[in-house]
Amino acid sequence: MRPSRQYLHKPLRADIARASLRLGTYTLIVLSVLLVTSILVFSLGYLTGDPTNTLLPPDTPTEAVNAFRLEQGLDKPFIVQYGLFLRRAIQGNFGMSLRYREPAFPLVISRLGASAQLLLLALGLAGILSIGAGLG
Repeated sequence: MRPSRQYLHKPLRADIARASLRLGTYTLIVLSVLLVTSILVFSLGYLTGDPTNTLLPPDTPTEAVNAFRLEQGLDKPFIVQYGLFLRRAIQGNFGMSLRYREPAFPLVISRLGASAQLLLLALGLAGILSIGAGLG
C-alpha cells in the first residue's frame, strides 16, 4: 500500500520550516556581529580622545581645526556621527581619503592584491612554522 501524498509532504514542510528558522537565526547572528564590529571600528577613532588631534598636525590653527571638525561632521554628537557612518557604509560610501583627497574605496581595492600576497605569505610561513613545531 502506498502512503498518501499528504503524509509525504509533512516531513518536508517541517524540514523547510527548520531550515528557514536556522537561516533566520544565522542571519541575525551575522548582522549582530557586523553591528558590534562596526561600533568597535568606529569607536577606535575616539580611543585617543578627539580625532582631530590625531588627524591634524599639532600646530594647526584653531580656525582650521574648527573648519575641519565641521567639514568632517565631528561637531555632531557621537551617536549621530555613528548613524551617519553606518548609513554611508551601507550605501557603499566610505568617504574621502584625507591623504590622497580621492574616494577611499577605490584606493582600498587597488591595494587588495598586495594585501592578498601578504596574507598568503603569512599563511605559508605560519603553516611551515607550525609543522616544524609539531615535528620537533
